[in-house]
Amino acid sequence: MTRRVGRSDLSYLVADRGVRAAEDSDDPIRIAAARWNLGHTLLISNEHEAAIELTAYAAATVLVEAGATPAAVALTGALELVAAMAEARAGRLWDARERLNRVQPVAVRARGVGNVGHTMFGTLNVGLHAIAVELQAGDAIEALRIAEQLDTSECPSIERRFTFALDLARAYELRRQETGTLLHLLDAEQTAPEDMQYNPAAHDMVRRLVLGTCSPSRSQAMRLADRIGIPV
Repeated sequence: MTRRVGRSDLSYLVADRGVRAAEDSDDPIRIAAARWNLGHTLLISNEHEAAIELTAYAAATVLVEAGATPAAVALTGALELVAAMAEARAGRLWDARERLNRVQPVAVRARGVGNVGHTMFGTLNVGLHAIAVELQAGDAIEALRIAEQLDTSECPSIERRFTFALDLARAYELRRQETGTLLHLLDAEQTAPEDMQYNPAAHDMVRRLVLGTCSPSRSQAMRLADRIGIPV
């Protein structure tokens, strides 16, 4: 929750204590899941290299300590996705793409395992991260091409469906298609209204729509801004 509302300081404190508690349990699966959480916290703090180092180490460690069990395989993939996202944000886009290519068969192996450690790892999650990497690269066309191949309608994770809608909004914004941006922002609001109230990226997109004085979507964007409490 602290991560979703942008409190990186509290997120790190909570995640660090989670790692310590997991280490006390001496359970490699719990330790890997706790490190996955900590990796995400490092991401929002822009500690990209630290996130890569932590999650890549954790991915290798869980297989050694737990063996190639279904849960360990799933956590390995989830940790690698965090590392790929950290590489993309650090500007190492080809490294991120190559890591995603290596993770894809892992997702196939982990199919049917379930939501290990609340990571939601699977082929859909790999696709969502691939979209995020292409958006980081500024390639909206490729991001939309990948999105066309994904079906999030059956995804049980509200957070994943919200992220998908937000990424589509960003892709259309990069293409300067304001109607598409607004439609997907409205979809994100319907999917997770509380996330819309706290997500800085969503707020920035809404503000840019409102400030586009010639935009036909401006009036709807202003109503959206009012609903989620953005001063414009």
